[in-house]
Amino acid sequence: ELHIYVVSMAIMGGPVFTLKHVTHEQRPALSSFTSFPSGHSATAFAAAEWLRTEYWQRSPWIGIAGYAAATATGALRVYNNRHWVSDVVAGAAIGFLSTRIAYAVDPWLEHHVFHRKRDESQ
Repeated sequence: ELHIYVVSMAIMGGPVFTLKHVTHEQRPALSSFTSFPSGHSATAFAAAEWLRTEYWQRSPWIGIAGYAAATATGALRVYNNRHWVSDVVAGAAIGFLSTRIAYAVDPWLEHHVFHRKRDESQ
């Protein structure tokens, strides 16, 4: 369900933006002081976890491909001297957890915000 992905992105944005400005960590290439955590990695791992959760029953390869792309994203951020490994690991954790939190709060949102009743047969 696409709205869960949107909620995940909203949840992810807060900690990533806040930590980038609170930690003030310089990037490896000395280009700025917004290195920690990696927003690209957070976004990629949030998307990978959403793909895994939504499409696992159809084909586990969709989730595997998502995680492969997310891992490549993080590795390339380090390789291209844009982030430290710790930035990528933290971003990956934030992204993954943002998606898990989005799934956890979805029943509450469905009931209280969207005013929908869940179909118990699914």
